[in-house]
Amino acid sequence: MSLYQPTHLSRNSPKLQYKHSRTRLVFSLSCFCYAISFFIYGPLSDQISTPLLVIFGCIGTIFNLSISGFVQSFKLHLFIISLTVFFAASVPAALFAYTAKTIPNKQLPKKIGLIISASIVGMIFSRSFIAILTDNSSWQFAFMIYATLIFYTCLFIPYSIKNAANNHKLSIIQAYLNATQLLLHKTIIVFYW
Repeated sequence: MSLYQPTHLSRNSPKLQYKHSRTRLVFSLSCFCYAISFFIYGPLSDQISTPLLVIFGCIGTIFNLSISGFVQSFKLHLFIISLTVFFAASVPAALFAYTAKTIPNKQLPKKIGLIISASIVGMIFSRSFIAILTDNSSWQFAFMIYATLIFYTCLFIPYSIKNAANNHKLSIIQAYLNATQLLLHKTIIVFYW
């Protein structure tokens, strides 16, 4: 559900009254929101039912995609696209936790790799699909088609994702404290610097 689409903003940036170079903010802001979203959804995905979290993200994505075409302010458009990315991130975050809960440890690396691969392929095809629709019609139409496809996908979520047993006895606050501790662990910090 990656939604960075430079095509629609490049073409419509004069309409939004901003220079072409300012539209590049969308990508940076989207990446930042995506990273923050995984930190927010990670601990939550262990505490909340997977279908509920996925449906929450899908509904938020649909809503933001739908209203993004009616916004006239570029700053508000950036905010809505950021919210779209925020909601869209709940789906892979929830599915990572779901996979860890439902797959035996022996098969876990293979299944996690499969999810990562499917996410990358999904991003490539969704970007291409939206870009093609944008070139043939408008980005507003493309976003509405995308929102419609996500809506129909939501109808299958209760049948395709079953609730997994939650073996975690931690409170949500403790889960976030543990995630922060892990994020600030010296091995993680040395690895990224």
